[in-house]
Formats: sequence, C-alpha cells, structure tokens
Amino acid sequence: MGQIIECYKCGTQNEFGQRFCTNCGEKFLYRCPQCNAIIEHGLKSCSSCGVRFDWGELENEISGINVTTNDEIPDTESSSAKRLRTKTDKQIPWVAIFIAIVICIGAVFAVDTYFQNKASMNTPHKEQVGSIEAVGMQIASEELSGEYMSNEDMADAKYKGKVINVTGKITAINKNLVGTYFIKLSGGSIADIPVQCIFDKSLEEELELLEVNETITVKGTCDGMQAAVKLINCELADNS
Repeated sequence: MGQIIECYKCGTQNEFGQRFCTNCGEKFLYRCPQCNAIIEHGLKSCSSCGVRFDWGELENEISGINVTTNDEIPDTESSSAKRLRTKTDKQIPWVAIFIAIVICIGAVFAVDTYFQNKASMNTPHKEQVGSIEAVGMQIASEELSGEYMSNEDMADAKYKGKVINVTGKITAINKNLVGTYFIKLSGGSIADIPVQCIFDKSLEEELELLEVNETITVKGTCDGMQAAVKLINCELADNS
C-alpha cells in the first residue's frame, strides 16, 4: 500500500498521488523533494528548480500537503511574470482614473450644451437680427394667441417672419440665463398661451420701468410658437 496523506479539511485518509480528497473534494498539493516548492501531482518537472519527477519512484520523497490560507507558499513565479503582473497592477488605477475623467468631461459638455440650448430658445435667430422694419400689422396679444392655438400652420403663414405690433397686458418681466430680457403678454385666460417678447440687453433701463398688469404695445418679428408665441428683436412701441 502506498503512502497515505490525510485531508486537513475533513481528516479523510487518501492514497499518495490523489489530486482531490475522495471525501470532500479538497485539492491536494505537494512539495518538490529538491527545492521544497509547491507542485501539483502529475507534473513532469518542478517549475522552480527544474528537477524531473517519477511519481512512482519518488512516492516516499515527495511529501503531500494541504495548502490553507495560512500556509506560506514559496514564491516560484518567474521574474518575467512578476514584471508583467506588476505592470498590469499599476495600469489598473490609471484605467479607472481615465474612465472617471471621460465621464466628467462628458457631464460638463452635456450641462454646457443644455444651457446653450436653453439660452438659444430666448435669443433671436442670427438671420433675423437687425433693425426692425416698418410695422405691417397691428394685433392684440389675446387675438394672436387665439389664432396660434386654433391653427398653428395658418398662423405661421400669416405672421411668422413678419414685423407686427402686439398690444397686451404684461403678465411677467424676466431675464434669462444670458441676461436677455423678455416680457410676457397675456394670451387671455390662464389656459391660453402667452406672447413672449424678447428684447436686446441695451433696452434694460427702459424695460425696468415697466410693471406687471401694465398694458403696452411691443413691436417685433414673429418667430412662431414654442410654448409661447414668440416675438424677437423687440422694441417698445410708442405707449404714451
């Protein structure tokens, strides 16, 4: 009968050369008789010192062990493998840092794009910037709102891109993120959309004299409906 080794986990006795315990399945490891390195059964030579094995003849020379988490395992890793592992370990944190930087840049870009788009909603289109042409029509803010709510396509064909005078009651005076003033004129009832009039920054002092519920006339270019009927390049008409 061959050498018997005892499983450290369950105590079952196993014959020398077993790779796993016959009872609990725990893996067996062995030590090289020349350099004492940890080896697995079946290897033809030691990966540490290079000595060749004849497992049948060396049964009494190769000791069987069970490696636990507390056992000290000799370092048999080659120098080239160590260098490769060390290089890989050092790269891992840099990869994480790089991914974090990319995410931060993407977030900043997304926020910047959001504010630019929001500001552009209340900024006159470039092709429409310039001095306002002679007024071609006069309309009340409630009437303009009603026409757009009734049929937006027909209202666009009638007003969009044209300079009009709109008279109505002020419901709000605000300034957007880029410092551009806009005034909202009543669309009639709470359910109706307002008329939003966008002014140049140079008119700030004049606009600060206005008050909510005051009725005024605004001259501007109709830019269609976007949550409100928009007038761009606005000026205050003669409200005396």
